[in-house]
Amino acid sequence: MENGQQPGLLSGISIRTLRRAYSAPDSQLTEEEAASTLFRFFRSKHVVDLRLIVFTILWLLGIYIFLIILGLVDLYMRRELEPELAVKLIGTPVGIAGLIISWAYKAASRRLGIIDLFGCEIGTLCRVGTIYDIGTHYVRMYERRAGAKDDTAEKRDSLEKYTSQEEYFPIFDKNSSDLQLLEALIVRHITEFYTFMKASRDMRRLLATIPPPEETDLPEGAAAGAWHTAVLNVVYMIFLGYEAGRKAIGHLVEFEPSSAENTLVIMITELTCYGLLLDKLKGDPRYPRLQMREETYKAITPRLYRKIVSPHGQNDPYWRPAREILALLKDRYEGALGETLDQALARLPE
Repeated sequence: MENGQQPGLLSGISIRTLRRAYSAPDSQLTEEEAASTLFRFFRSKHVVDLRLIVFTILWLLGIYIFLIILGLVDLYMRRELEPELAVKLIGTPVGIAGLIISWAYKAASRRLGIIDLFGCEIGTLCRVGTIYDIGTHYVRMYERRAGAKDDTAEKRDSLEKYTSQEEYFPIFDKNSSDLQLLEALIVRHITEFYTFMKASRDMRRLLATIPPPEETDLPEGAAAGAWHTAVLNVVYMIFLGYEAGRKAIGHLVEFEPSSAENTLVIMITELTCYGLLLDKLKGDPRYPRLQMREETYKAITPRLYRKIVSPHGQNDPYWRPAREILALLKDRYEGALGETLDQALARLPE
């Protein structure tokens, strides 16, 4: 805003806007409306407590004003009404209620801002990894040791001495104290994501210090050596990070087309890593926990696929970005789970 002025609480708001913010179905909201603090105040699950405070205040204020008006009418009929008394009885409670509502709206705006910051950073970090297809990179590295012939002792020494100085998680590093504003389950998923992603960087540094084996391929049935084990550990940390990121996005991004697209982008890498881990960690203590996730993927993937391909009326353009990469999800699902996506879709109830 010019001159540093902040927009007022009710600036640019009409009765129609308020009615639409309160009652319009989520599926009919535009991207701009879904991002609006006003619209989200009336419908976001993240500000239910603040919304309850406002509605309770309005309800109590309405009852109070109704009773006061009845009393004022009685005084007026008896010609005992004093104007100053009416102002005090009505004006003061209305002013206090206005202050509480204003506080609740500002608190909601701050909380939603934190939600957006973490949702944006997590979604962007996962998107970058999927763009570079890090899942496939490490799968190929493990299975074919791609690039091993070009590796030299000098190159390994330089990697061993490398220490990253960049801030890859600026939002988390500078706003982690604001997580206390969010619910425990959301905080858990957010914290898990950043912890696993940081751990994956540590695992990559460790991998850089281990000389790869002489053979280009790991012989069939041979036990994995230190290098292959380190690659699996990198993949495992990436997998856990993306899994936590998917769960966090499910809570943080409430506009359905954006949430579906972010989830799809994450699952492309997540399923790639999962397929390798499920195949190579048999007999490992981590394997039972991995196997438990199989039914989850068989349930959530076809539901996500069907939601994206379904018609969405006037909001259909918002779903096009997700549809553009559905083929990748299908490919990664079938490679990881050993069944076609059509088979998974056939199990869904009509």
